[in-house]
Amino acid sequence: MAFDFKKEYKDLYLPKTKPELIDVPPMSFIAVAGTGNPNEENGSYAGAMGLLYAFSYTIKMSKMGAWQPDGYFDYTVPPLEGLWWTSDEAFDGQRILEKDALSWISLIRQPDFVTPEVFAWTAEQVAAKKPELDLRRARLVRFAEGPCAQIMHKGPYDDEPATIAQMEEFVTRVQDGRRHREPSEQRGHAGRARCARRRARSAPAPRDLPGRSAPHQAGEPQDGDPPSREARVRMSDAASAAAPCPVVRARSILQKVRYDGNEWFGIDYNMNLYRGCCHGCIYCDSRSECYRIDDFDQVSVKFDALAILQRELRSRRVRGIVGVGAMSDTYNPFERTLRVTRGALELIEEFGFGVSVDTKSTLITRDIDVLSAIGAAGGAIAKITVTTADDQLARIIEPHAPSPSERFAALAELADAGVFCGVLFTPTLPFATDDDATVRGVVEGAAAAGARFVYHMTGVTMRDRQRDHFLDRIAAVDPTLPERYRAAFGDRYFCNSPRATENRALFRSLCKQHGLLWRMSDIIAAYKPSQPMGAQTSLF
Repeated sequence: MAFDFKKEYKDLYLPKTKPELIDVPPMSFIAVAGTGNPNEENGSYAGAMGLLYAFSYTIKMSKMGAWQPDGYFDYTVPPLEGLWWTSDEAFDGQRILEKDALSWISLIRQPDFVTPEVFAWTAEQVAAKKPELDLRRARLVRFAEGPCAQIMHKGPYDDEPATIAQMEEFVTRVQDGRRHREPSEQRGHAGRARCARRRARSAPAPRDLPGRSAPHQAGEPQDGDPPSREARVRMSDAASAAAPCPVVRARSILQKVRYDGNEWFGIDYNMNLYRGCCHGCIYCDSRSECYRIDDFDQVSVKFDALAILQRELRSRRVRGIVGVGAMSDTYNPFERTLRVTRGALELIEEFGFGVSVDTKSTLITRDIDVLSAIGAAGGAIAKITVTTADDQLARIIEPHAPSPSERFAALAELADAGVFCGVLFTPTLPFATDDDATVRGVVEGAAAAGARFVYHMTGVTMRDRQRDHFLDRIAAVDPTLPERYRAAFGDRYFCNSPRATENRALFRSLCKQHGLLWRMSDIIAAYKPSQPMGAQTSLF
């Protein structure tokens, strides 16, 4: 007889009509994330359903083919599950007012024999049978919820607020009973209610819930008031827990820089919310062995990133500028759904810190409002990296990043909104992007977009496995380039352009002509408060 997850795990799939505490074990899922109204015919949600069931039934029916995964056993495909969340404006405290504003992650549990290798095989089978499906949306994720509160709701979705109220009261009692024996930073963990992951069952539309990990947990506002910082932290962490990309643990998010805050754009702290980057830039030094990221092109989100960041910002006695995007672009494609970067910026604003953002993504324009607020209070600078103004060349050296034209357009949008912004013109690839046309294209493109500055570096770094990666791919620009690099630089770490002097002279001349800042000290002085931001006081 086929293994039936619903029958074997009744505590998870057949919950009681009264709230209860359970401990949810780690489970594997096929996950698809998206936004928009799930009732839209042929919309994003419908596409997600097609993907989820295509993958799930292809794996199940592998028993009928010539190949089976190691450890395969016959089973019944588990029920559909989902996480839902939305903006403050689209939720009135009781019901969703605008379903088009919904963000969601839909999931179907998979047996433990479904490994990344099985997932890859399944993707090949689905691609052959259903080429119309966008397989890039599907991910294999491992989700460990741990202690949760859950309840079964029976009846129309319109009646769910009463059921949620029961869970809210239950979670409050649990929290109140544990406050005397749990550290303050752990309070409420048991209240990560399972109701946000309750099965969709037979209804085609989502329930009218805010989609948080635990709707209306103790201490959250009611009757349509804006959610507290704590509520937003929990909401984003619920999203990261079921992210459509791998999840990694992190002890810390915020690191104090080793210098005095007057060097690299005046940052005082570094912050990395994700690990890895999917822009595919052939020159990225973060692939080097010293960073210990074996699969750098695979993005991972740091679990509980916002909760950790909140704790660390609260504990800092002196405010400062938080640098974002040093090791990986925090505006990766998953951020559109997860909104972890957005949540981090909101925390930075509320705790009175400044921010320095590095990105190649146009998604940064989504956060113009909070960047403007940070800039008005504690200093904010947005840097968009542009290595060449040539869209065709960029597709080779930065294959998965937005085109330079799109980046200049995003820069113009930031500038029009009053955000202090400019261009990181780095790195320069010797023999490829060190010509006068490239320098002119980047500087004049920045000026036309309304940039305040351009910062330029005249070479590129290469070491160990990153050197091999770069030399293998730079041949697509010119087949002679790998040998030219080996002859000119050997095993040298910093490979400065032979035209560095000419590049710098032309660059500075153009910056003066267009009124652009280019010296690091001048850029820092133009946006960063001249006086220390002062002691951090508790907001709680």
